[in-house]
Order: sequence, then C-alpha cells, then structure tokens
Amino acid sequence: TPVVAGGRNAAEAERQFQPGSAVSVVFVNGDLSIEATGTVTAVGNNKILAFGHQLFNFGPISLPLAAAKIYATLPSMMQSSKVATALEVVGTFLQDRLSGALGDLTVQPRMIPVHLQAESPFHANTEFNFKVANDPAFNNLLPFYMRTAHIQAAYSARLAGEQNTSHLTGAIYLSDGRAILLDDLFASRQTFGFLASGADAVSATDLVTTILGTVMI
Repeated sequence: TPVVAGGRNAAEAERQFQPGSAVSVVFVNGDLSIEATGTVTAVGNNKILAFGHQLFNFGPISLPLAAAKIYATLPSMMQSSKVATALEVVGTFLQDRLSGALGDLTVQPRMIPVHLQAESPFHANTEFNFKVANDPAFNNLLPFYMRTAHIQAAYSARLAGEQNTSHLTGAIYLSDGRAILLDDLFASRQTFGFLASGADAVSATDLVTTILGTVMI
C-alpha cells in the first residue's frame, strides 16, 4: 500500500538482520525515496530471504537492499499495512521468485545518480539529489518511479501552483562517456489528467523519463 513515510535518520546504525526484521527493496533513495518494505524470513551466510512472496516474479534482478524502520502498523481485517522508511542500502536483492526475494549483503547495487536544480527569479535555488536503481529487469518501471520523484521535486521547489513556463536544460551521461543533452521550453497548458498549473513541470519530466526509459531498454 503506497503511503507517505517519514525521512530516514542518517545517524541510525545498521542493524543485524534476523527473521522478523524489517527490510526494504529500494527503487529511489536520497532526498526523495520510493521503496517497498517487508519482513525477513531467513538469514544465513550473508544472504537473506524476505517477503514470503514475489515482488513481481521477474526472476534474476539487481535492486538495492536496505534495513528499514517501522514507525506504525495500520491494522485492518482486510489487509494490514505499515508506515516504514528504508535506512542505508547494505546489499542487493538478486532473485525475485514466487517464494520470496533473495538478497546478498556482500553485493553492492548499481544505481543511477540524479541531480535536479530548480532556479527561479522569485525564490532561492533548490537542489535535489537522489539515486534510481539500475536494473534491466525493471526498465519499464524504474523510469516511472523517477518520473514520480521528479514531479514531486519540481512541485515542492515552487512557491505556488500558478501557470509557469519552464526552461529545461540538462544531460543524461552514458557509461561510455557520451551524453544526451536536453534543452527545451515547456509552457503551462491544459493536458489530460493535469490542470494547466504545473503541466509544464510534468511535460518537462516526461521528456527526461521517456529518454531515460529508451536508453535503459
């Protein structure tokens, strides 16, 4: 169940996993985070089995593994859920099977660093830094998660939701040294599913994530 959780505390020490511990699979972390939290089933030889069910049943995966902090349990006769936050990344989930997710605490995950800076003549510049998991098995989902993080960052950097024009500049750097340069203007206009105010930020974000999704495929 998607919920808005509290921020992580960098001072919290890494905990030793044991059956019943909280664990998270991380899709985005940093100034904004998106993760799924569950329970450790078994631990042994620096490996853990968690969740007791599949995430997406994708088989071999490579997603960040983090300890988690549970703030509250929301009981329900239909389906209980928890308010939780992932802590520091300490390993990688390598398998996503019907019986659960297998993680290795000795393997560090691959992640894509993202830097977003919002500049405006009306208020101070705002910067966001986060990382997106880099796993080919999730190339259809990870751009969507990054889109969500981008939109939230763009909205929170603004003083109000009036109509705006956004000038997008940036670059997507590839591992072979090449870069995809971005430079475009987006005006507020009525779009399907979005009001005119803020539509420019959504359109700019859609361009970035569409290109990223194409590159990841």
